[in-house]
Amino acid sequence: MTQNAQVFWLTFFKSQAAISADDFFGAIRELCNLNKIPQFYDQNLPAYQAAAIACDFVFSLTDHAQEITVLVQQVVDAGSRIGYNALQD
Repeated sequence: MTQNAQVFWLTFFKSQAAISADDFFGAIRELCNLNKIPQFYDQNLPAYQAAAIACDFVFSLTDHAQEITVLVQQVVDAGSRIGYNALQD
């Protein structure tokens, strides 16, 4: 996991090893809002729904670290285009 993904997980989920897809995408939505790109979440909602289905509606650090890293990094990259990353700033 990247540093951004680690900070994201620890910020929103502390020491939990697995969480529901609803909780995960709620945190992704909040990160989008914090990064001042709320429209990014709405634009990616179909991909998020597909990711939730692919992970059987549970995101686990042991089983889905790569997926978590990619999804968080997409939000970070989109936010950095406007010069902001809530996970680092």
